[in-house]
Amino acid sequence: MNLTLEEALQIPPLNRCTVVAGNNGLDRKINSVNSFDAPDVIPWLKQGELVLTSGYVFKNDEAAQVELIHEMAKKGCAGLCIQIKYFLPKLPEAMLKTANNLKLPLIEIPNDLSLSDLLASLMREVFTYENEHKGQEKKKIFLSQLLKGELNGKDAILANGREFGLKPGCGYICLFVSLLDPAHDLKKETADFLLETARSFNKDFGIDYLTMELDHFVIVILQSGEHLENEHLHKLALQFAKKFDELNNGDQANQIKIGIGTGCSDVLEISRSYQQACEAVNIGSRVYPKSMNHHIYDYVDLESYFILQQAPANLLSQYISRTIEKLIQYDKDNQTDLIKTLDVYLSCCGRQSEAARLLGVHRNTINFRMTKIKELLGKDLDDGETVFRVQLALKISRLLNLAK
Repeated sequence: MNLTLEEALQIPPLNRCTVVAGNNGLDRKINSVNSFDAPDVIPWLKQGELVLTSGYVFKNDEAAQVELIHEMAKKGCAGLCIQIKYFLPKLPEAMLKTANNLKLPLIEIPNDLSLSDLLASLMREVFTYENEHKGQEKKKIFLSQLLKGELNGKDAILANGREFGLKPGCGYICLFVSLLDPAHDLKKETADFLLETARSFNKDFGIDYLTMELDHFVIVILQSGEHLENEHLHKLALQFAKKFDELNNGDQANQIKIGIGTGCSDVLEISRSYQQACEAVNIGSRVYPKSMNHHIYDYVDLESYFILQQAPANLLSQYISRTIEKLIQYDKDNQTDLIKTLDVYLSCCGRQSEAARLLGVHRNTINFRMTKIKELLGKDLDDGETVFRVQLALKISRLLNLAK
């Protein structure tokens, strides 16, 4: 990944220069920087090269000026920086017009700015930028392989991961942060808030972190400064996710969803925690109704759905048909909410007042609906085994998206 000309123009002393033409080409990448005052420079021009010149060699030759712009554009150069005043009181109109037409940035260098100083500064910045991004790319490749379980040998992983912040003797747990709407760019906001949250957790709990961005996803690996029990590490991850959830701010159009894996004390198991965090968002988004405004999906809470997902779909469908199909069909035919009522009622352990509060209806409505449910099912919902079978069917229906 290379520095763009637009980015370079923010760096001193190049920020003192002025773009006078070719503004539409500021996204050109800078591969190298060179300076010339020789007449035969054209054969030596390279793609991505930013060229600095005093303009001496073509000061009185408009054809040569225009030809230079044409050749630089043809070769894919990054841009042309010309020092004004000494040999060119101002840049010729033909040169400006050609640069605009070919979208080749043409930049004026103030006469008090030394070409050698500018060249040295630019070369240093390009080199630093490339090295930083090479380091980031190496980190991204390492973390990608670690999360996919493609690396072998605990000692080798820790040795290679040390330069990227991976620590030995820690507890590890992964979070998968999904930025749902590609039309809304939350990356900068997310990154800033993530950094703020991570610093807070490092200060308060001694928790460090590693992150990797992939399109509209952010993967977070929390690692404890000392070995923690997995249960304690899991609680900290949940606190981290709840803090992160503040970014949602009730904005239904652009929600962030967060999956949490389980903790581990071995770097070889980090990939398992990552896969769990991904699947938690995948399955949690399916089994929790949108009306619940759920943003955090914990693998521990959803583990039963993972187990059910291993069973053949036809077997699960047959189980639903034998257990709650009459309720599903009744809801479809009559536009009712018996399935939802039954689900909430059983989740409240049969407490009608609590179920009524959660559903926003009168207690008598719950009583009426439950009478109808028992009639359709033909089952005794005071029997523990029956309740288990019905709740299992409700979980399956959520998983298969069969219930309303």
